[in-house]
Amino acid sequence: MKPHRLNRWISPALVVAAFVATGSSALAQSGTWSGTGFGPNNWSASAQWTGTTVANGASNTATFGSNITQLTVVTVDSTRTIGNMTFSDNAAGGSPWLLRGTNTLTMNNGVSQAVITKTTTTTLSTPIAGSNIRINGGASMNITSSNPGISGTLTLGGVNGVNISNSNAFGSAAISHINGEVVAGTTRGIAISNPYTLGTYFWQGAFGLTLNG
Repeated sequence: MKPHRLNRWISPALVVAAFVATGSSALAQSGTWSGTGFGPNNWSASAQWTGTTVANGASNTATFGSNITQLTVVTVDSTRTIGNMTFSDNAAGGSPWLLRGTNTLTMNNGVSQAVITKTTTTTLSTPIAGSNIRINGGASMNITSSNPGISGTLTLGGVNGVNISNSNAFGSAAISHINGEVVAGTTRGIAISNPYTLGTYFWQGAFGLTLNG
């Protein structure tokens, strides 16, 4: 009687399916930026992240907090989703960050608010989307992108300024202003029509900001 041989042939389709299943979960992770160079540096460049772990995916956090000594530029080089983002210079105020690009960055933290925390001056010039976003922190933030993908509620809960340079910076979101955040226009003639709830303090910027909501 001849011994049976084990058939070791595996369908290529099963291999691809297994790779996709394990690969997608591995890419959904929090990450800490470790690069300190001016750039521009691509978000997707794994060498710029601690342990080559690129921050990605809903409910995960991207921490931009390395000890930078100059303006540091990060380019959102592909469409991406993240839960939270923090910006600091080694956990303190100092040199600024610029997050730029033409690809949309979607803020999605599941059932919780997606929080952007600014401990040092930060500029967002890549399109931002999301329906439940909060901006916190004690530094200035400049929003220069047009963001039609922002909807739902946008909470301004920090201090020291959110400066916008166009009337679509907040998309169609209802703005809840709950702290001493300074909201300003960077040029004359900016008007926003978003529903707006004022908190304890509110100032118009040097160039003013017209609220039509």
